[in-house]
Amino acid sequence: MKQNRIYHLLQCLLTKKLTGRQRDVVRYWLANSDETEEKDEALKQLWDSTPATPAQSVEQALLNTHSRIEQAESDGVKTTLARRLLRYAAIFLLPLLSAFSVWMFMKHQQESTQNMLTQYVPNGERQTLHLDDGTEVQLNAGTLFVYPEAFGNQERTVYLVGEANFSVANDAGRPFIVHAKSLAVQVLGTKFNVASYPSDDRITVTLETGAVKVYEKEHPHHGQLMRPNEQLSYSQTDKNFTKATVDAASFASWTAGGLFFDHQTLHDILMALERSYGIRFVLDPGLKDTDQYTLRIKPNEPIEDVLHVLVQIAGNRMDYKRDGQTIRLYQKGKEVSP
Repeated sequence: MKQNRIYHLLQCLLTKKLTGRQRDVVRYWLANSDETEEKDEALKQLWDSTPATPAQSVEQALLNTHSRIEQAESDGVKTTLARRLLRYAAIFLLPLLSAFSVWMFMKHQQESTQNMLTQYVPNGERQTLHLDDGTEVQLNAGTLFVYPEAFGNQERTVYLVGEANFSVANDAGRPFIVHAKSLAVQVLGTKFNVASYPSDDRITVTLETGAVKVYEKEHPHHGQLMRPNEQLSYSQTDKNFTKATVDAASFASWTAGGLFFDHQTLHDILMALERSYGIRFVLDPGLKDTDQYTLRIKPNEPIEDVLHVLVQIAGNRMDYKRDGQTIRLYQKGKEVSP
């Protein structure tokens, strides 16, 4: 009976019958270690009930992805969720990784002999990579990053699902290209930040130094040029770009353990806090997760202090109760059950 409920929940996730917040809760539940056998069996049942793909290369691509992630795990990277899902195929990756792994590995298996490496950063952690060309990449929590062991002679191409800050080594003969869902960011040598999490509709590029060109992959000749302290936001739903002048360094404060939110919704703030602190939020229905706040969090500030500040800027209209790694937000003055 429990397995049937889990199977139904996963079907709802796949068919997008859940709200954005509900999908986030399901993803968090999938990532923890409870009811592992039931989840595995339900995932297998989903795979068995899904029509086989006509493209053999997709299956091979997933097998390659699986082996890469297992290798990363042996090197000390936590990939429990990704490893379980990859057993059962492309269909389940779509809502969790935006079909990123399938498309990217198909492309590289067919067009390149480069040895691709995978780095996954679990919630509550940050990691720094130094690439073959001397480029430094700082990866935020909840990020999947794929890159070649050694770059080729023509261009330097990497793939991102999540958030990363790049300090690109200058090489005029080899453009550096970051693929983030439907966008590509092309540079020669510069410092910039890209945020492209699977659950976010918007892809955000923030430029600190140098210059970059951002374009839709389907329209590489119609890109947006950016200058330092500009932020470009792209809506995948509306296919629209929005550009603003910002303090770019503030949006990279996560690399030092801090966080900065500029008129961002409560939903986006809570998602970022979940990733950074490895916690889970439960929001009372009476609170609007569309309310916008501006908030700066100092490096490595305790979550209790962050919650206190959040309650203050919300005008004391909400309160919280913590139970281990779960934090419930509710309307001030209304009791919540344990």
